[in-house]
Amino acid sequence: MNIHNFKENLFLMKNNIQIFLLFFLALLSIDAFSQCVTPIFGGGGTSGNARCPSTRYRNARSVYLITANEIANAGFQNGSTIDGLSWNYSTAPTISGTGNLKIYLENTADVANLKGTNFATAIASMQTVHNSATLLPAAAGFFNINFVGGSPFTYTGGGVYVAFDWEYCVGTLDASCVVGCNVSLVGGLAGVQNTGACVTLNTLTASNFRPDTRFIATSINDAKVDYIYTIGETPLTYSNNHIVSAIVTNKSNTTLTNYNVTLNVSGANTFTNVQTIASIPGCASQTVTFAPYNYTNEGNNIVQVSVPPDNNNMNNTKSVTQTITLDRYNYRYVGEVKSGNVGVNGSTASINAEFNTLSSIILTHVNVEFSTANLPYRIAIFGNNGIGGPSIIPLYEDAANRTSIADTPLDVALESPVTVPAGDFYVAIYQQSATNMALAYATESPLRTSSFFLYLSSPCHWMG
Repeated sequence: MNIHNFKENLFLMKNNIQIFLLFFLALLSIDAFSQCVTPIFGGGGTSGNARCPSTRYRNARSVYLITANEIANAGFQNGSTIDGLSWNYSTAPTISGTGNLKIYLENTADVANLKGTNFATAIASMQTVHNSATLLPAAAGFFNINFVGGSPFTYTGGGVYVAFDWEYCVGTLDASCVVGCNVSLVGGLAGVQNTGACVTLNTLTASNFRPDTRFIATSINDAKVDYIYTIGETPLTYSNNHIVSAIVTNKSNTTLTNYNVTLNVSGANTFTNVQTIASIPGCASQTVTFAPYNYTNEGNNIVQVSVPPDNNNMNNTKSVTQTITLDRYNYRYVGEVKSGNVGVNGSTASINAEFNTLSSIILTHVNVEFSTANLPYRIAIFGNNGIGGPSIIPLYEDAANRTSIADTPLDVALESPVTVPAGDFYVAIYQQSATNMALAYATESPLRTSSFFLYLSSPCHWMG
């Protein structure tokens, strides 16, 4: 029986959960103002330049483009009023300060930043949405600018230009602020900055570094299916009573009550189930767990979760393709490609994924993929500890190191077949050196709980 590539960046699992919980709490606090925050893009880049306003500069002016595809992928609703923006300090400023901030927005069909290098010309057709003295924080992370002193702006579809004009003429300058950025659009931003006395800045320079951006918006009657939790491949005989769950988010500013969420499985096997959520507060998310069902046929299933029609039907449905196999487990869905790699530096480590079988099975192979070559690893199989995690003593462990091969799926034969009893079992990849082994993964966000585990050094206590 083969067990295929792990699903997610396991080392970052605890951090991802914390980020999700913090974001969830932020949404709840914003709900008091009848607004929701929609992340439009991040990207992992950073810049010490004034890609968004900061107390590091006396003056800063920028104009950047958010494309229609980026907004659509974020699930932001056409017709929503944008009431504010949120930017991200990846490294905290040491100085909090108040300056004059103007923000401009414009709906556009442009797919590249065509505003040019003259700031006055760039903003001539744009709408002033914020014009006020504004306090910027001395803290890392996203911070919100709720619009004051401008006119209301309604998103009409397509892309959006964002421009800002920042003046901080009095006060101590910061020296440490770094802005989180997205670098996926060539020349997506044009900007200029100044650390001397306040002057009028007008000539802009192009850059690929656009600031991580979130929209603060008022939406009405919009729910979204964010993610489906199932398994990409699972064997027919050993894994019935399958349970699918999904994350549903209320993107609107009003509470949804007695809200129906539908699971529909079609293809080789069919099943339908409706779960009713008693209440989802505005700007909040909830996990929906559907009734279990059984497989009767091998082949591909389309697993679809949907919510009722609303003011934004583009985000009402999500689906994945699942394969019912003779002898394989795999977290990856059909057509899903690897999105990164995981390991640790400075220590050995064990990365572990959970599976389940209805009856005793014999494992013979594990499939893995790495992004880096010539690093030592081993494979181990664990049973359940009885409290929802891997046991301490493995059912199987390689006696000798194996060597990674880059960007090639490896069908690894175990040194001897392993008998696994009915119930949960766990497949572990041991990183055998202090160099990141770069185990490939496909992204799952937010991570399902109690399915992936990490331990640094030896597995006397797993972290899930």
